[in-house]
Amino acid sequence: MAHSTPRLRLIEGAKYSPQDNPVERVWAGLKHHIANTAPATMAGRVRQAHAYFHDRTTEHNLTTAAPWTSPWLPQGFGQDFWPGA
Repeated sequence: MAHSTPRLRLIEGAKYSPQDNPVERVWAGLKHHIANTAPATMAGRVRQAHAYFHDRTTEHNLTTAAPWTSPWLPQGFGQDFWPGA
């Protein structure tokens, strides 16, 4: 059986570096969006979160999650999530 080029590349980040964790960047953006607001109910807070993600494009979310500015990324590493698309 012939092996093809791997589609996934695991890059180990620095331990205990939340600033380099993509999901932490997304949560920080959400927290910034809803900071200093006081909806009357939990349902109101959920609506705020839904609105945050509804108003953002996929490209915007990817840029927030992985801006490729982390020092541990290999030289020349780039964002190519959908090659040939």
